[in-house]
Amino acid sequence: MSTNFNYITDRMLIGEHLCCQQDFDNMISLGVTHIVCLLDYDEDHHDTEYLNPRNIRILCNETSDDHLLKSHNWHQQIIDFVLDALTQTNSRVYMHCAAGQSRSAIAWYTVLRALGYSPVNAKATILSARTEATLWPDYINGAEQAIAEYTKTPK
Repeated sequence: MSTNFNYITDRMLIGEHLCCQQDFDNMISLGVTHIVCLLDYDEDHHDTEYLNPRNIRILCNETSDDHLLKSHNWHQQIIDFVLDALTQTNSRVYMHCAAGQSRSAIAWYTVLRALGYSPVNAKATILSARTEATLWPDYINGAEQAIAEYTKTPK
């Protein structure tokens, strides 16, 4: 099976759930060094199973695709993990949920906002890279609340 994914930038990838060894091998061949898994507790998780002995850093930040606000802590964990990854030379981050449409889209939106993108530019960047992405209003509201807190926090 071939994973459906897109590049947001040359170092940021968004897509669907990785479900077999071939999918993970493909990500590694693309130079992915970090993976953010946003699957819910009851969805299949294979990230750590297939990648554990490999030198890939994984953040499993589980949440349901309920179209409701995500917590500040949920967004903050993603921001911290991805921004740390992007400080490393030649790193590449793959963020996925089940279909690569909602949770991974809002997570990248939050990261782009933390990097200084305007709300309009963050949304346009994601939607131009992954046209099937959906940025639900409550997801946006939660992301903006998290960004407001993030910008207040001393670095």
